[in-house]
Amino acid sequence: MSSRLSQEIASLATEARHRCIRDHETIEKLTLVIGYGHLAESHPDCWKLFRRHLEAFVDLICHQGHQELYEHSARILEITGTSDLREVA
Repeated sequence: MSSRLSQEIASLATEARHRCIRDHETIEKLTLVIGYGHLAESHPDCWKLFRRHLEAFVDLICHQGHQELYEHSARILEITGTSDLREVA
């Protein structure tokens, strides 16, 4: 993955690691976001699944009070505001 989306997802994962996130559900949702983000770049049919998991992750971290992760995830949602993945790359 070398697109802007890839860079933002990698940065989100790094941010989560620096914040020492240990909650199993948060880690699981982040793993799904990362996986579907990679997959969506080469398989556009996975784009909706990626967005769905990203939105679920945003909801979860919003309720947990992880402001930095929330802001970063919201930025990724803005980037992915289009259904055409080629515009994100």
